Amino acid sequence: MKDKLQLFLLKPVWLLIGAALLHFGLTAQVTDNYIVVSGQVTNNEYGNVVPNHSVYFLKDSTVTIDSGPLLIEVVTDNEGFYYDTITTRTSKGSLLVYTKDFFGTQYDTMKHYRFVSYAGSNIMVTNFDIYMPVQANLLQSRFSFRQKLTGDPYRFRFIDETDNDEITSWYWTFGDGTTSEEQSPDHVFPGPGMYKVRLTTTAMVENMEQTSTMLRVVYIADRSFFHLGGHAYAGYFPVNNCTAFLYYIDSTDYTIPVDTVSVDTLGYYSFFEVPSGYYYVKIQPKKVSELYGSLLPTYYGNVIFWEDATKIKHDHTDWGYHIYFVEGAGLDVGDGNISGNVKYIGISDGSNYDLPAQGIDIYVIDEENQTLISHYSDLNGAFEFPEVALGTYWLYPEVTGLNQKKVQVEVTVEDPDVSDIEIILIPGNVDGIGEGYENAAHLNTLGLPYPNPAVDWVNINIEVNGRQTATVEVFDLQGKQLLSRQFQFQDGQNTLRLNTASLERGIYIVRTNVNGTTSGRRFIVSR
Repeated sequence: MKDKLQLFLLKPVWLLIGAALLHFGLTAQVTDNYIVVSGQVTNNEYGNVVPNHSVYFLKDSTVTIDSGPLLIEVVTDNEGFYYDTITTRTSKGSLLVYTKDFFGTQYDTMKHYRFVSYAGSNIMVTNFDIYMPVQANLLQSRFSFRQKLTGDPYRFRFIDETDNDEITSWYWTFGDGTTSEEQSPDHVFPGPGMYKVRLTTTAMVENMEQTSTMLRVVYIADRSFFHLGGHAYAGYFPVNNCTAFLYYIDSTDYTIPVDTVSVDTLGYYSFFEVPSGYYYVKIQPKKVSELYGSLLPTYYGNVIFWEDATKIKHDHTDWGYHIYFVEGAGLDVGDGNISGNVKYIGISDGSNYDLPAQGIDIYVIDEENQTLISHYSDLNGAFEFPEVALGTYWLYPEVTGLNQKKVQVEVTVEDPDVSDIEIILIPGNVDGIGEGYENAAHLNTLGLPYPNPAVDWVNINIEVNGRQTATVEVFDLQGKQLLSRQFQFQDGQNTLRLNTASLERGIYIVRTNVNGTTSGRRFIVSR
């Protein structure tokens, strides 16, 4: 995939009279993203902060972060805080953040990041409470905090942990203009943000009144992102050498591929920093796996068809979405051979342009409606099932979000080598833009891309009521996000002009979100 992707917004014609045409140019995967890493180091023995102490960030070697060394060292300030900003052009990855105590014992945590839009920032806050045998003051304010289990993300309980029996007063400032004189107050913050919470205690120390303060930072993210994952099982045993796919389901049941990850050596798949919403998850053996063909692609819910899959309501971190592979009934060995090609043909405008469909799961089903085996198409859309027994079979292309028809195949003595099968997919139907969806798409503001197929440019009409801010996103079919950008649209019809000259030949998804209403279309780039 080539990198460069440009997008232009054309105002309606009547707005262009006597005014310059405004161009919004973007270069995908060239815009810097920023990872802000910060936190505080405190002394778990006495509660005081630990200044001038080293904290380290180790970049994930599997993800390229574009500037600086793999290992970064920062030093805490006088209040025990550390902070740094790391520049990256990657969309997701991880950092190992760690420090060491007085004895050299390492305290660490793995922090994951994901950017759902370009030119973004991702804030990671990690506090360390370590052993340091140094007491700074005889009186040291000390407190902890936690979110209240009420469902309100802004409600916290603050707990005074100051070690002194002669405290005469507590004074809290919460960083939002409010205060409290309770010992361990509850507090509701006004919204997302980073708040500096300070506790000042006053106590009698050696017959003298003394005060002490402690400052800690509370970070409340402005979006609801959570992790999800689970094990991939074959029977009782976890399996590796397979791939997990994540699909987002929007309010119109439009399905968008979001992410693809490899299952680790322990049979575990993990999707980090996923926005809240509804999702499907599918696992599939890789071609190099010895289980390829015998284990069928399987969705969460332990089913092989997306229509039967269990929708995941993703509103909290959950690592329990385990999937048990469904095993195919198996093909009887014989002298026959089934092979062919699967391709996309036509967009909603009825064109006859076709394009090979890569990575499509082809199921072989027998006369008793048993699914026997599954292979997926290669880069050229080709698939093959060699050495099959004579008989009648049906081929079914299983594509998430697409209802397809079976293709009947007769493998006979007269014709044992059936090699001319052509399976046709219509991208419009993959997107749900089939019967009954055109009107919904019109209501959702996104018009048909034109020309389609495109060579150097594709235009997309977006109609809004009143002046609106809309998010425009472009994905490839593997779910890789190439563009996410907000635009201010005028009342009426607006035209997005997408420069496709630098894109590889293939199929792409454009999606818009206008005032909470989402719609999507696909377009083809051909040369």
